[in-house]
Amino acid sequence: MRFPFLKELQRRRSNIAFFYGYEHLQKVRPGAFYDMKNLSSDKYPLLSVRPDRLMYYRGRRVDENRVEELTLSPQTPLTAAAAVNGTVAMCSGDKVYYYGNIVADAVLDPAVANRKIIPFGRNFFVVPDGKYVLTDETGACGVRHAAFTQALLGAEVGYVNEDGLPVDPGAFLDAPPANPAENDFYTDISGDEYLLMRYTGGAWQRVSAVFPAIGHNMAGHYAAPGDKVTVTLSGGASFTAEVTGAETGRMTLRYTAAPLTPGEYMVRVEKTMPPLDFAVEHENRVWGCRFGKNEKGEFVNEIYASALGDPTVWDRFSGISTDSYAVSLGCPGAFTGAAVTGGELIFFKENFLIRVCGASPQDYTVNVIPARGVAQGHGDTCVQLNEKIFYLSAAGVTVYDGALPYVISPEFSTHGFTDTLAFAYGGKYYLAAAENGVRRIYIYDTATGLWHVEDDDFNVRFFLLIDSAVFMLCRAGGSPPTYRFVVLNASEAGAARNIIGPEAQDLVCRFDPAPQKSWFAETGQLNGGGNTAILRMLVFRVELGENALFRAELRCDNAGRWIPLFAIRRLKTGAFSVPVNTPRCNSFSLRLSGEGDVTVYSVGLVSEKTGEVRFLVQ
Repeated sequence: MRFPFLKELQRRRSNIAFFYGYEHLQKVRPGAFYDMKNLSSDKYPLLSVRPDRLMYYRGRRVDENRVEELTLSPQTPLTAAAAVNGTVAMCSGDKVYYYGNIVADAVLDPAVANRKIIPFGRNFFVVPDGKYVLTDETGACGVRHAAFTQALLGAEVGYVNEDGLPVDPGAFLDAPPANPAENDFYTDISGDEYLLMRYTGGAWQRVSAVFPAIGHNMAGHYAAPGDKVTVTLSGGASFTAEVTGAETGRMTLRYTAAPLTPGEYMVRVEKTMPPLDFAVEHENRVWGCRFGKNEKGEFVNEIYASALGDPTVWDRFSGISTDSYAVSLGCPGAFTGAAVTGGELIFFKENFLIRVCGASPQDYTVNVIPARGVAQGHGDTCVQLNEKIFYLSAAGVTVYDGALPYVISPEFSTHGFTDTLAFAYGGKYYLAAAENGVRRIYIYDTATGLWHVEDDDFNVRFFLLIDSAVFMLCRAGGSPPTYRFVVLNASEAGAARNIIGPEAQDLVCRFDPAPQKSWFAETGQLNGGGNTAILRMLVFRVELGENALFRAELRCDNAGRWIPLFAIRRLKTGAFSVPVNTPRCNSFSLRLSGEGDVTVYSVGLVSEKTGEVRFLVQ
């Protein structure tokens, strides 16, 4: 009896050599990952681990053998931070810190939580408090106030001439008095300015212009020429005037609506600015928006701009190009964010984009576009990258490029994201967010169009670009809270220096390696090569850095547990292939994990075609 020849089992080889990043979907394409941690697109199409991070250390040398760490521990949590002139400006409670010191006279409202520091030239502006901090090489050298209220007890109100010298204005008259004698004088109030007139040589002669002046004990930086202030005198008189001089101990005004009687008064001086929901710097102005009650208690839906070059002036409307600007909007809803790209300024509401274009207040134009805007509570995700604006909308991470916004995060849902913060650097968009109590950093690479996920174990609160490196200002636990600086990419750190204040001889600054990073990548459900094929072998081509660990696990046919395939640690850098026989399974998932620097070049799949029963009828 002769038996038929058996056919050799057909083996099929396939290879995953392109790795596509994070795709948290029900169906994940081969080469993409349903979940991951600490992976990067830097070596695309290879699978690689994110760059190392560094811990910034700052201490004071006590003696030759001991250094005492100088921790950053403000009494209250930081509400704002920004890189200014290569150092860090911060706000905490009612204080502003710059160059290692508290900025005198920049007292904040501790109840304000949505605060922002806007660099403006070599200075910086704190909103919504309206504190404009002036700086030089030694630190803060003064503060100007966009809004203040000062009560002056026993202030002397009088008049001065054009040189700021006190004068006796005499009587305030619309016309010269009759029958004057030689050297009689009066103040003519019939024109646009008050003029001191004297009768000499048989005719009235102009002596000088005269201006109201208030003697005060305010610091000289509270008001500056060009400011508009509201002055209230004891007795009920109140008026708005322009400041023409702000010498120490005296404030000179331009006011001609009604004469002031010289004398001693109780005086209140006020200067106001709009309370801003969001603010940005654009074309040498600070721009802001407000949906709610303004400084007068009126409900508004408006966009504002400061005077050109001066963020402390918001109410100068003289009809010239350097004026302030304000416009009311008709689109409903609260503002949710603001950003700048190219020559355009964009304000966001949840369902609207408001574009502001133009070069001066006389030709500013405002266009309202019904489109998906920034989601409520996610204004800190608005950043400019590659001449586009990236932000978190209700539909996901969204990009506005001047046409209509479009979503770039269909690979995962952002609906559960809270406590969000974003930054853009090196062609990548970094989105730090919390979801179900776990913080992560989601990175979108504009060059590859791929998402990856890194850890946020340090709890980043602010991203700062200092010395061409990205520093994460992170909050640790404790009360009062402690903050630390972590460098996002160790290769870009540069030389360690004091980024908080001036250098000192006993100061020690250095970068310490962050704890070794662990990582993992979990694929979606893969198939061995068709419905009638079973997986028989996997071949991993990997490269391990010094003292790095790589392990692989397999889950067969939706089983509930992961089966360890192998684990390997290398003491020296090297690349190698690892073939592994696997349990027989039709569908499977892979979980790759490890520690240290690992690069995966490819994953080879070897499957066998099995028999099948055709035309089976139950």
